[in-house]
Amino acid sequence: MQLHHSHQICGIVAHVKDRGVASVAIRSLDIAAEVLVDRREQEEVLAIFDRIRKETGWKIGFLHNELREKWGWPSEEQAAQQMMQQQNSLSQFF
Repeated sequence: MQLHHSHQICGIVAHVKDRGVASVAIRSLDIAAEVLVDRREQEEVLAIFDRIRKETGWKIGFLHNELREKWGWPSEEQAAQQMMQQQNSLSQFF
């Protein structure tokens, strides 16, 4: 049921054109997005935040990091380290 409500909130926020309610929409989306488990849905939420940021100019980039952490995504540092390790292990074969 929680996931269903999360989908509803994400859909509403994604299609709201009235930026007068942006502060409420941002907070609602942030809370609702925490329960998402599908990577595609998570990426869509980040895209919604990006669109709101571009339209309003508000500094909400920190929400990306918070949600990524809650979703269990590796941090940017961890992702870079993993990529370096993969490249190093591949270069040993060539």
